[in-house]
Amino acid sequence: MPEIEITPEQEDRLRALQEDIAQDVVGKYGHVRPCDAVEYLLDRYEEDEDADAAATADAETPDDSSPTGESNGATANAVDEDDDANRTVDDEGGDDAMLNEMMSLLDTHDDKWGESSGDERYAVELPDDTTEHVRTKDDVKALLFKHYR
Repeated sequence: MPEIEITPEQEDRLRALQEDIAQDVVGKYGHVRPCDAVEYLLDRYEEDEDADAAATADAETPDDSSPTGESNGATANAVDEDDDANRTVDDEGGDDAMLNEMMSLLDTHDDKWGESSGDERYAVELPDDTTEHVRTKDDVKALLFKHYR
């Protein structure tokens, strides 16, 4: 595999992704290499492109029931109903929604955590204005999930 150059911040994010994939997908006896994490990101990107293309095609398909070829609204309503169904699944804790939320916790709440000096590498500001110190980004994510979800 050809080598790519990434920034130290990107390397930290890639390592966090490796840990998440290992925990959520592979399990405790598996190992996720950096190239596996990159492959996961590429697969997710392709899935998102396919989903966007399918949604666009569904929305633009004319309804043949009208003699003029104009839509009578049935297609638009079907797309709206699909969107409502997807929102319901996501709101009820769908696996993809949960994974996306977990993956973006560090970015979403970047004002609530940072590096710390001392034995614990990171500090997380809690809603009660206290600060908790933790060792790993996974610990940071756990606190952010618990207090800011």
